[in-house]
Amino acid sequence: VAVLHFWDSMAPKIDTTFLREILDSIQRVHPIAKASIENIPTSVDGLTPFELASKFDSLTLDTRWACMYDELERFAEVLPKIVNIHLRARLLEQEWVFDSPDWTLEEVVNLIRKTWGYSGLVTVEPEGGYHNSTVEDIVVATKALRMLLGYPRPSGRLRFFS
Repeated sequence: VAVLHFWDSMAPKIDTTFLREILDSIQRVHPIAKASIENIPTSVDGLTPFELASKFDSLTLDTRWACMYDELERFAEVLPKIVNIHLRARLLEQEWVFDSPDWTLEEVVNLIRKTWGYSGLVTVEPEGGYHNSTVEDIVVATKALRMLLGYPRPSGRLRFFS
């Protein structure tokens, strides 16, 4: 999946027909890769990130933006289009923490996995980097997140590189 931030967040107008033509040409040149549009902010009057992103056929749901715009639950409407979900979280010691006044990481995971039944690709997008974190912190936090997501326990050691 190639995640595209597909429009200028500050542009007052966005030509979705033109963007769709660009996306189609990208897919023709790179048919193996799935180009996915992320719900990044927009400055277009009357359009929210959800409304703009949902005009496309393949979406990456960025949970931070969806929560910031109070649109997370709306993504259930376009669930078949979602090919990737970014869990935007920061690493606090040995735990991934979701920065939202309205949602915890566990609530977001329960929504996407249990309520929606989403079983596709889920990626962690570290908010603000790894500031003073150790590899052990990352491994412990990631193992806990895997369990929360309902992934089977990895056999052997958790590997980051092959």
